[in-house]
Amino acid sequence: MVGVMLAVAVLLRLPSLMLVPRLTDETNVVILGLRIARGEAHPLVGVNTYIGALFNYLVAGGFLLLGPRAEVGRLTALVFGVLTIVPTYLLARRLGGPGWHGRAAGLIAGLLLAFSPTDILVTSRIAYSNSLTPFFTTSGLWLLHRAVVCRSNLSFVASGVFFGLALQTHVSAVAIWPGLACYLLLRRRNVHLGWLLVAGLAALVMIANVLAYNVVHPGATFDDILFRSGSYGGAVSVGLDAWPRRLGTLLRSYALALGGQAGEQAEPVAALLSPTVVVSAALVALAVMLLVRRREWLPLLGIASTVLVVSMFDDRVEPVVVRARHFAQVLPLSFGLVAVALVALHDRLATLTARRVAVGIGLVVLSALLVAQQEELHAYTADRLAHPDENNLALLTVADAISRGSRTERVYLDVQLAAVRTISGGRMYSQIRYLLLLRGQEFQLFDLARDVLPVGSRGSVSRRLVLSASSVGEAGARYRLEPLPGDPGDGSPIRVFRAYAR
Repeated sequence: MVGVMLAVAVLLRLPSLMLVPRLTDETNVVILGLRIARGEAHPLVGVNTYIGALFNYLVAGGFLLLGPRAEVGRLTALVFGVLTIVPTYLLARRLGGPGWHGRAAGLIAGLLLAFSPTDILVTSRIAYSNSLTPFFTTSGLWLLHRAVVCRSNLSFVASGVFFGLALQTHVSAVAIWPGLACYLLLRRRNVHLGWLLVAGLAALVMIANVLAYNVVHPGATFDDILFRSGSYGGAVSVGLDAWPRRLGTLLRSYALALGGQAGEQAEPVAALLSPTVVVSAALVALAVMLLVRRREWLPLLGIASTVLVVSMFDDRVEPVVVRARHFAQVLPLSFGLVAVALVALHDRLATLTARRVAVGIGLVVLSALLVAQQEELHAYTADRLAHPDENNLALLTVADAISRGSRTERVYLDVQLAAVRTISGGRMYSQIRYLLLLRGQEFQLFDLARDVLPVGSRGSVSRRLVLSASSVGEAGARYRLEPLPGDPGDGSPIRVFRAYAR
């Protein structure tokens, strides 16, 4: 059944993989992976010094396996997004209890993650390193719980490996660590200090490349963290000032992501009244209370630690698409809590009515949650695809139109493309540059206001010109423009022409 869930998750994630969300500055991350695959770079850290190079090397492996395909970065994220279902099942099974209770909780949690719009659109699609954080963190949580409950030293060390790899993917992975420390303190009778040190050493080994980078460049990672947390997005987002507001924003975004709300704009407070949000949040709260009564502290401490630490250092946690990645490491755990609550409600209903009726009610509630989440996903996708400037179709179409010509014939890129923003730091110039680099296409930046396009005389020589929509009029006044076959046409944010002298 877990295998079936994995297959379903793949089928839910493949459609519109490259179309929505719009490409972000993920293209810079993937370009580094491309350079690694071509033997041009061997970095210790990623594009940012607080992120290890693990994801870049995985992307490089994807390029070596599949060739220079535009989908490689997002396919890498998809693979790990789907694989996260496995530790989610295992963790929820442990939290759900022995026998069928645990198995049912695991399967429900896996289904919720497989159908989650947040996981599909963010951590299974956008080619960021911290799209991998939920996989490693959830695996670490499962192993840590197993190590403490079963007194398994091997699981303890393995959990250190996975938590170290999680930190390799993004520094925000450390946000859950204070909660883990509190959990180990509460269960200290089950923890051997020597094996705790071994687990910590294993975590350090997993980030050895980042440590080595900071030996060569002392304090580089720490300085980058301070800069990002102090002025991320141009706004101060660290410290106690305005922390309650940031905490409230994060809790709202967390509830929306858990309830399957997908959007690229900050949602109003009224969105919290969506039935899926209300039901999901209520089920998480119920599960936390039930587990605390059983003295099972790991879920509460893990979620509380992540929420408190992230809100202390990060003000960029909404909208859900694409900001949910900053707290997504606790979403699989949260779906596990929803599953635990549904199983507990089934048991309660079974004492009041026939078991078949209880099972039927449980299946109806679960089905309603899954269907509502998919409806939200389809609504988001349809809305994005209906607007040419809200998806990647025009960009991919332009790249395909260029690829039909000679790679040695230079392509000129309008400098104004650098001013065309997409989402999360994405710029149209970086994205078309990425697609041209994949194809080995020669290109050059071109400023219409200052540069003269070498188009020859009498139309005997021409050049291919990629323009932002706002530059078409100015270029048309200076050159005779003929759309290349495959040009996306009027209304698109990016156009491609063959330019002739007038």
